[in-house]
Amino acid sequence: YTGKEGARLRKEASEWAVKREHLFALAHEMYVVFERGVRERSARINITRNSNAHLNITKPYPSNADSIVTLTRTPKLEHQHRYEHNKGKEAKRLSEEGKHAGQKLDECNARASAAIFKHLNEGKGLLYIDLHGQFVEEALSLLRERLSLLLKNGHDDRLECIVGAGRHSKNHVARIKPAVHALIKRMKLRYNVDNAGKYTIYA
Repeated sequence: YTGKEGARLRKEASEWAVKREHLFALAHEMYVVFERGVRERSARINITRNSNAHLNITKPYPSNADSIVTLTRTPKLEHQHRYEHNKGKEAKRLSEEGKHAGQKLDECNARASAAIFKHLNEGKGLLYIDLHGQFVEEALSLLRERLSLLLKNGHDDRLECIVGAGRHSKNHVARIKPAVHALIKRMKLRYNVDNAGKYTIYA
């Protein structure tokens, strides 16, 4: 019922969602390593200050991954610091890629919403709207836009609004229907519940 283009775009959006979550999970792992290194290095600094040990500290350790501080000239500690620093940079890079994947996800879902809406509503006029295949917020946005047009035209219109009974939803639980019901109640519009998946809204 979503049409080929809508189904393709929803699938692509799902793939971007999986990629985003994977990237954010990797970024979190890298950041945990970086933060652990920061805490350990801070502890070494405190021990050094309290015991007047041999470490040559040039300045306090920063809170980000973009600066390198030389705590000691011992090769082992310098190598460890570079390792921690690189983990911080990698966490930042993965996080940015995750954000980009999130943007692609939103773009695909927006295009999918438009394609599905066109597939189900094209040529059926302003007094008919089928919200099948939409996410709840997409459905509400489309319905608000249509009701806004009808309420401004000076006519007493009856909008046939198809919300679905939830048969295609996860666990067969309707999600669009209760959200639409709440919206038209908030807008104080008269309506009829024609059947399990259809409203007539007077606008």
